[in-house]
Amino acid sequence: MTRWLDAPAVSRPRSTSVGKCSGTREKAAKDTATGRKVYTRTSAFFICRFLIPGLWGIAALATLTPESFAFLTPQMQQDPSLYAMPVLLSTFVPLGLMGLMVAAMLAADMSTDSSYMLTWGSVIYNDIMAPFRRGPWTERRGLLWNRFIVAAIGVFLLFFGLWYKLEGDVWPYLMITGTIYLASISALLIACCYWKGANDWGAAGAIFIGAAIPIAYLVLQK
Repeated sequence: MTRWLDAPAVSRPRSTSVGKCSGTREKAAKDTATGRKVYTRTSAFFICRFLIPGLWGIAALATLTPESFAFLTPQMQQDPSLYAMPVLLSTFVPLGLMGLMVAAMLAADMSTDSSYMLTWGSVIYNDIMAPFRRGPWTERRGLLWNRFIVAAIGVFLLFFGLWYKLEGDVWPYLMITGTIYLASISALLIACCYWKGANDWGAAGAIFIGAAIPIAYLVLQK
């Protein structure tokens, strides 16, 4: 059950500092002072967001016994630590409060998904499609293309979420796929900000190598 405690502690600082949604908010700010205010005024929210799952993991570790997992299927009981937090919440949270918590989790998931889809759409439109555009597009045409990109991302997520079979646990898979983004963007941010020798070839190499190693691991895992 300790994985509920250590995994967020390792991944959250990196995802908060260079995360796609957080980074997009900062880049959209009109100046550096506004960008700093975005992080300063949302810091309490991030702290609560990271601490609450950790506290749930601590509570599960302290209160649950082997008998608490007796109702799980034999396959689930091979690694019951994956179900410690859900078992804890289903045991100690009253029914009415459980409904409110599920509604809050669904609302948070919808907000997260929409933020990621808009972020991915803006990156594809501004960073990938821009070099191939001949002349500036009208606002109406740009909005239409952004909507099409977001809709295509939604179709991909629907297919990936319903019909793609994951090998192993979900959390390690999320960490590996997240590394595809974090490995390259971390090197790019550090090199571009603090090294005068940064160039386009180095940026391309960071993106390629940062994506090649995790993808190779996923392919070999199959």
